Parts: sequence; C-alpha cells; structure tokens
Amino acid sequence: MPEALRIKDGTNDSKVNELKLLHKAVTKNYNSELDLFREYLSIGCKIFSLETGIVSRIEGNTYTILAFSSPLEGLSVGQTFALEDTYCREVFNANRTVAFPNIGADKRMCQHPVYVNMKLESYVSSPVFVNERIYGTINFTDRKIRNEGFSNHEFDLIEIMSNTIGRFIESHQYKDSLIETNEKLNQLVGIVAHDIKNPLGNISSISEMLLEDVDDEDTRKYLNMINNISNYSIEMMENILSSSALNCGKITLNIQECSTEKLITDSWQTIDHMANAKNIQHIVNLNGIDTINVDPNRMKQTLCNLYSNAIKFSYRGSKIQTVVACKNGATTVSVVDSGQGIPREKIGDLFKHGTHTSTSGTEGEAGTGYGLPLVAQIVHLHGGKIEVESEEKKGTTFHLHLNGGG
Repeated sequence: MPEALRIKDGTNDSKVNELKLLHKAVTKNYNSELDLFREYLSIGCKIFSLETGIVSRIEGNTYTILAFSSPLEGLSVGQTFALEDTYCREVFNANRTVAFPNIGADKRMCQHPVYVNMKLESYVSSPVFVNERIYGTINFTDRKIRNEGFSNHEFDLIEIMSNTIGRFIESHQYKDSLIETNEKLNQLVGIVAHDIKNPLGNISSISEMLLEDVDDEDTRKYLNMINNISNYSIEMMENILSSSALNCGKITLNIQECSTEKLITDSWQTIDHMANAKNIQHIVNLNGIDTINVDPNRMKQTLCNLYSNAIKFSYRGSKIQTVVACKNGATTVSVVDSGQGIPREKIGDLFKHGTHTSTSGTEGEAGTGYGLPLVAQIVHLHGGKIEVESEEKKGTTFHLHLNGGG
C-alpha cells in the first residue's frame, strides 16, 4: 500500500483495547477452523469499523469463501469467484498486506468489477500463509469511504490475524497427516502380523506333535525351546493384531450382561497350562456379584493378558487371586499376585505403546511388551480405567474399574 494511505496510529487506549480483544481471541481454544474464522471476522469488523469480513481460500485462479460476516446479500460459504474478479487479486499479486481507504479515487481500482458492481469503497486484506505459500486471505471491506485511512497499528492487527489463522490451519493439516500415516501404519502392521501368525501356529503345532513321539532328552530340549518361542511370538502377534484393529477403529464393543464366574473361569482356563507348569493356584472371590456388563470376548482377552502377566511374575507354588467388588454402581475386577513386583520407576510407563517395560519373569519367561497397553485400550474402550499397585518382592495388583455391574 502506498505510504500516503497510511496514517499515524490512534490513541494508546484504543490500541490497548484492540490488542486485548485480539489477545482473547488468539488464546482461545477452537473446535474447528470455522469457529476460529467467525471469531476473527467478528472482531475484525469491530476493530476496523468495516461492515464485511471474509476468510477466503485461493487455489489457482479460484477464490472460495470459507467464512464471512456481512450485512450484504448474496454471500455464502463455499461460494466461488474468479480470483481476478476479487479485490484479493491485489493481495495475491503483491504477496503482502494491502489496503485501499478510497477505491473510487484510485484510477486503476475504480475499474475493478467489484467496485463497478458493488461500490465497495474501503478494503484491507492480509494473505494467509500455510507452509510458506499463500493459502487464502482474511479481508475486510465497506461501502463507505474510510477518510482516515489505515494505520500501521491496524496493519499489525490484521497480520496477527492472518498469521494465527495460518498456524491453526498448519497444525490441523499436520494432525490430519499424522492420523492418516498412523492409520496406514496400523493397517500395514496388522497385515504383516496376520501373515506371520499362521506359519508360527504351524511351527507350534508341529513341535508339540514331535514332543509326543521323541524321548531323546537333547531333542526334547530343543523342541521345547522351539515351542516356547513360537508360542511367545504368536501371543505377540495376537496382541499386535488386536492393538492395530483398535487403533484403526475396526473393533466395536458388544456390551452384554455376562456371568462373572463364567467370564473369569473361561479366561483362566485359557492360560491355566502356564499356571500348572509353575504349580500356581487361582482363587476367585466374587463377593456376590453374579453378572457384569462388558464385551465378553474383549474382557476375556483383557483378563488373559493380566493372568499371563501375573503368572510370569509369580513364584512357583504361589497363588493368584481375582477379586470382584462393587461400589456406587461401578464394578472393580482386581487381579492380585504375590510375585516379584514392579519397580516404581516403571509403573508409569506400563500402559504406553512404544515404551519398553517388559522384563524377565521369575523363571526367565520373556514378555512381549504389548499386553498391558492392549489391556488399557480395551478398558478405556469400555469407559473404565485401570489402576496398578505394586511393591517389589511383595507383588502386584491390577484394578479394572468398570461402569457395569450386577
């Protein structure tokens, strides 16, 4: 904008009030781009005393209205124009903030289609940059001549608006990109895990068959090693598949009233071979709670992971308890062991993906590191929360706090 069109800044009081108004908008949390656009347009119309405000998107030679605040008829969100037929072509060509306080007095601009058709006399606009390229504009205009011109302070204000809008759009694009990348990664992980799981199952089955017919001690030792490693890998693949499905939103819960005793018994029977190998007993205390409202398949998966974890860290000949309690309509299922416990510094990371917290069990058993994060995902999907209490050399208790009870 020619320097002749700029004027000296206004009073300090007015500038302070305008900055307060803009600061309030900048620091506010917005649920969507449209909410941000509307707030800035409302504030801009007040600050600049101009009747119409528009946030636009410029793609090639197409100008699209993303949001507007105006008494003028005929404007709508999504409406498109040729860029050449808008005042914003001046901003796009100049690549900077542009203002005209009296367009009718400008020999070139008074021939512009907008002026000819609508007689919009005053105009100020700033480009919105996203990733260092012009994304669009935020602009304000009026049918009245602005005799006082536009001040440097007003230039600063509209550029704060355009910069903030640009950063907001960038952050949302980055977030959307991360979500898309994460979804693709989860899909790829799921495909790979599924393809690996089947041959691992075959290896496990074959090794078990051979163990039934082999007497040689060394051969049995290596077959047991193959069987243990394949079973460990299958467990890891199953947890990866479930976690990937949850992250991709492919799993929805089928909440129903379940027998508490049957759910616990079925879950324990799935892994009781592990407990038998260490001579570990299972004690159940239902406290009269006969039913529980959960997805039976997912909750069985949750309990199996917790039982497997408890057995791994329990000493030979010890006991594992499952205790069910109900308070204020909420049910808590607790899995209690008296094993080696968890170091205090590791408790905070137990349920985080990508954090290696797995350690060897009391008899050298390996862990996948995927079980507990999956447990937390399933519990949260139920609208509940998981809590852990542990003391080294004394044992660990996992509490599943669920909303449904009987």
